[in-house]
Amino acid sequence: MFSRLFNSASRTAKYQPMQMENRDVKLNLLETTCRSSLKADTFCHQCSSARKKPQWGSWGIGLYIVLTILNGLFIWGARDVFYFHHMPLARSTKYHLKATSNHSPAFDALDMRLQSTVFNGSLFSLNTSGIFRQHPSPEVDAAWESITRVPNFLVDREDIEKVGKDPSLVVKAPAAWNVGEKYLAALEGHHTMHCLNEVRREVYSDYYFGPTESRHPLRWVHIAHCLDIIRQSLMCSVSVDLITSNWVETQKSPYPDFNVAHQCRDFDAIMQWAQEQQADAQYLERLADIREPPPDALILPMDPGYYELLPALIRYNREHPEHKGHHGATQHR
Repeated sequence: MFSRLFNSASRTAKYQPMQMENRDVKLNLLETTCRSSLKADTFCHQCSSARKKPQWGSWGIGLYIVLTILNGLFIWGARDVFYFHHMPLARSTKYHLKATSNHSPAFDALDMRLQSTVFNGSLFSLNTSGIFRQHPSPEVDAAWESITRVPNFLVDREDIEKVGKDPSLVVKAPAAWNVGEKYLAALEGHHTMHCLNEVRREVYSDYYFGPTESRHPLRWVHIAHCLDIIRQSLMCSVSVDLITSNWVETQKSPYPDFNVAHQCRDFDAIMQWAQEQQADAQYLERLADIREPPPDALILPMDPGYYELLPALIRYNREHPEHKGHHGATQHR
């Protein structure tokens, strides 16, 4: 009888694939059989293991994967929030300035902190608004010269490529300078300031050129170029700062207050950096001596308008030899 019970229990406890809804019923039956068997300890251990063992289906694995992904996304998002809220202000400012600028090695060299500056927008305070608004004089010219000088310096091939230029077309530092593969460059901001100064000089043309001087044909070309450079620069970085108005004595309508607060780049720091780059390259002092391209240089075509103006340039240079060299007017070969 014990043999039959043992064999019966063995056959009953043997694993059979089962549907989930019948599983508990069959486990209860297995436990009953275990308790009635002399081998109850062995079989009841199997019963307990069978009841405790989790049954993971495909839905369980899928849920595990989804929860893992969501947890990773949460950790990543928390990291970004912490990073942007706790990184230094200077680094954050540089990040946003770089996003609104083309590539420049100045970003790697400078902190690019912004300065809170209120513009002097007064209309009638000619004598109290600084030297740049004064009538022409040697002192005024020196002040303008200090901010309009366009220093050339050397940059790497990578810098040329990052601004979208073809290195094979950009002027290289001459081999005699022994500086390796370097290219000539300047900061556009200094050229824009130069253009502003040229327009200023035209406003005071009697002082700078004399009332009876015959103007060089390229003078008007230069002024038109500068006006459009300034226009494009202002439109590219158009200010959205607010101008308010006040009621002012003697005025019957609202009077604009042009003393507007701005967040400005540190012009002095940028200018100093550019000049330091120039000072580091001793051969840049000989830049004016470069008159001919090297034999392997690629020569680009000149603007067609130059050739339309060429007869007038030649005639003017013949009549005014003292003015030769104005913006390449006499370099045509």
